[in-house]
Amino acid sequence: MKIVVARPPIFEAADAAFDFNISHTVFTYGDTLYNPGGIDPIFDYILAHEAVHAVQQDHSEEKAKEWWDRYLCEPEFRADQESRAYGVQYREMVKENRNREHRHKILFDLSGTLSGKLYGHCIKQDKAMKLIKLYSGV
Repeated sequence: MKIVVARPPIFEAADAAFDFNISHTVFTYGDTLYNPGGIDPIFDYILAHEAVHAVQQDHSEEKAKEWWDRYLCEPEFRADQESRAYGVQYREMVKENRNREHRHKILFDLSGTLSGKLYGHCIKQDKAMKLIKLYSGV
């Protein structure tokens, strides 16, 4: 996946739909990770999360447009796609961590993000926790 410091093709639509901070947000569109805020470094667990979205979009611009059209308009689709990506992110974040309390806090924080304002409250937190855990395989 190539990484560019630029706004993705769907930036205006995403900006209108969601409440995000450009200095903390990256976007995958096809096989490109857009980093409009110039985040440095982009942690491995974020790259793993975004790689899931690249696969979901079949690494293609054509599929990316279809994917983003659904993502922006269908909360259930958004929750499904993000819970899978957060599952991989969670697995990456805890793979070296055996502390159960710390792992639970990470899971709680990720599910809080997924169920929160950033993603338009597309899922309840308890369901987000279950799905992230399921998709993590941990």
